[in-house]
Amino acid sequence: MLSIQRIHAADSAIVALRPLAAGSSVSLESQTRALQDTIPAKQKFAVRDFASGDHITMYGVTIGRAKQSIAAGSLLTQGNFAHDTDGFAGKQRDYTWTAPNVST
Repeated sequence: MLSIQRIHAADSAIVALRPLAAGSSVSLESQTRALQDTIPAKQKFAVRDFASGDHITMYGVTIGRAKQSIAAGSLLTQGNFAHDTDGFAGKQRDYTWTAPNVST
């Protein structure tokens, strides 16, 4: 039974699909990691070590920044990371839209 899910290949936050005990190991991409904390189902944990200020990614985009050092395998909480996003880069490309004919 699958116990964790990485949504996007670039994600550094992983979702527990079932409760995971502290000290247990999870495997991701042929690497085994020990969990530092108990991870409740549907909660996120760090897949790598973070320094204060590091970006945390999920869905392939920044979802937050570490407020302090976070060890790999630690539960991500409001206490150790703050929600944040990358800056908006502005218009990426031209887009044109043709209105449909609604006369009938």
